Amino acid sequence: MVSLADRAGVPLLVAQNYRYMRAFRTARRLIQAGTLGRIGMVVGHYYRVPHAMAASLSSLTDSVLWGMGIHHLDVIRYILRTPVTRVLADSFTLPWGTLLNGASIQTMLTFEDATRALYSASYESSGHEVLRRGQEFYLRFVGERGTLHVCHRWLVLCENGKLPRPVRRGSRNVTEERILLDQFERALAGGEEAESSGRDNLQTMAVVEACRRSAADRPG
Repeated sequence: MVSLADRAGVPLLVAQNYRYMRAFRTARRLIQAGTLGRIGMVVGHYYRVPHAMAASLSSLTDSVLWGMGIHHLDVIRYILRTPVTRVLADSFTLPWGTLLNGASIQTMLTFEDATRALYSASYESSGHEVLRRGQEFYLRFVGERGTLHVCHRWLVLCENGKLPRPVRRGSRNVTEERILLDQFERALAGGEEAESSGRDNLQTMAVVEACRRSAADRPG
């Protein structure tokens, strides 16, 4: 699709709207401003209780990777703005699970600047059905000057030698979808390369495909 768009001279944009949620935009701004110093480690966990899924997704192996993992891995890549150089992954189904293999996954990413990221996700978690429709997502960025915690809409900054403090996300002047549509409009009107272009998304797709291949290569 990227090659076809290039040959036709038309813009191609991918709706990776998670990267534009206020919490993630705020995390990116703080990290790019150097508030945490160099980032050495990122930890992300996503849990969701069993739920009704589209047949096209529930019939897939690695369903959580293609359903939610792709968005979260894109967010981590977008915030750090550094290419991924190595992937190690293992997908599985919990003992009581009913979905095909890959309803849960654990991954480790290595970035070009030696940052490590640990990410796990499951569609077969339990015990928090009343929390945000049974979903929970947490990100932790560990830097040399402090740590940033992101849990849903809440951000807590823990700078070295200081008390933890909440960080405001700011007002939601425009929606995530509006940000994407504005990019698309500028690409159409002035030929500006969209931040969430198809070419940029190839990097996210490469990470997801590497996770899938790594998990498939592991015994058991």
